Amino acid sequence: MTGATTLTSIRPFHDTGDILGPTLKLFFGNLWLITKIVIVIVAPFEVFRILNLENLPDNWQLTVGVILLDHVCKVLIAPALIYALMKVMQTGVAPGISESYRWGFSKLGKLILCAALSLILQALGLALCIIPGIVIYLSLIVAYPIVILENSSVTGALETSRDLTKGHRWNILGALLVLGLVMGVPAGVVEILAFATGGLWPLHVAAAILSDIFEQSLTVLSLVTYLSIRALWSQSTQ
Repeated sequence: MTGATTLTSIRPFHDTGDILGPTLKLFFGNLWLITKIVIVIVAPFEVFRILNLENLPDNWQLTVGVILLDHVCKVLIAPALIYALMKVMQTGVAPGISESYRWGFSKLGKLILCAALSLILQALGLALCIIPGIVIYLSLIVAYPIVILENSSVTGALETSRDLTKGHRWNILGALLVLGLVMGVPAGVVEILAFATGGLWPLHVAAAILSDIFEQSLTVLSLVTYLSIRALWSQSTQ
């Protein structure tokens, strides 16, 4: 366990490095666990999506269905992944995939409402202007961990996320930009290889699944940011 990410190793949030470093360490240190949790949900979806890719431009119902399924996959994965990573940080032992999803399913009701409200607020912000949409996204970035880990209502989780992120949003944005650069490279390389080898659909599926796996770095960042700000608030009250 030497050098492993634990709850006590998450530093109080003062700058971008306080969340970016632990996020990368927690993500890559548990990459196999994250991969297993993601593949269970996204593999069938990505096969379906890639095989129907040519039909999407001509079938708006199929397009809407694919978009909704993509969001459903993300909502299903988030609580299981957060549970698994919290267990690793607390005990040093990774839980089983079935255990993680059993626990995660118990949180789905409030999480679905939280995800829906978050998407609506972000869409409204983007419709008004790009900047408000980005600000709303940054304000709500820790809403998932709050609604999953705390006994909070959906609206309470959104309000708490807004309060917790106040004063930290520029640092969170910086971490997001760096994370996007780091995580976008592996999936991009696989996608390029897929086209270079004649566009075989199994390679496109592999690239899509890899992209889904690395996209979970956002969930890890959300969890680390939540824990780091909570550590800061705990420190300030001592």
